[in-house]
Amino acid sequence: MRKRSVARAWWFGSIVGACGAALTTLAGCGGGNGNVEEILTAILTGRIVAGNTAVVGARVSTDKGQTTTTGATGRFQLVNVPAGQVTLTITATGFDTQTAIASVEGGQMLDVGDISLTPAGGGSPPPPPSGGGNGNPPGVPFP
Repeated sequence: MRKRSVARAWWFGSIVGACGAALTTLAGCGGGNGNVEEILTAILTGRIVAGNTAVVGARVSTDKGQTTTTGATGRFQLVNVPAGQVTLTITATGFDTQTAIASVEGGQMLDVGDISLTPAGGGSPPPPPSGGGNGNPPGVPFP
């Protein structure tokens, strides 16, 4: 009886967490050395709002060094976020600074959902500009 030699390539697919997000991916490295490489970073996404209104131009940063700015829909995306606990800091003109904590695994794409900002001083979100654009209340003409 002859023995057959079978080459084996080992790989581990995504491990899916309770939320359906891929948590970790392990893949065989090239070069035939059999090493296994683990993905150690994640992607964080979310939206910055005040009430039901998107906050455009909010600065979102992590304590790990990633920074981005929200777009027209208030959404943000941070890439290459190291696995582990991450503190997000959100700042925007006219609003109090907000922090949020997320725990991420390598290979994960985590949407943290909506993060609400409070207007500076605790009031309501500023109203949109109105009037004739002259800085006076509506109906008050230029002097």
